[in-house]
Amino acid sequence: MNLSSILQATELINTWLAFVGGGLHPAVRARETETRHLETLSTRISPLVLSEANSTSKLARSVATDILSNILLQSVIGSVSIVNLYTFLLM
Repeated sequence: MNLSSILQATELINTWLAFVGGGLHPAVRARETETRHLETLSTRISPLVLSEANSTSKLARSVATDILSNILLQSVIGSVSIVNLYTFLLM
């Protein structure tokens, strides 16, 4: 990538954000925010996934949260985003 293409990409992103404004979901605004959002969601879901014996372990909860947020949910969101993008482009 050269400087010109980076500037064009930045301009496109800024134009898109100006267009959608506050209607854009916070998890989509930045990767870091999205990761924190998924980790919070995973923390709430992990007790449902873990057995009662494992739910008291900090290590088990931490591993379950990381697996849910960084592997499972991140993949699902990526897949849904790609499908939505393809659908949008084909219409």
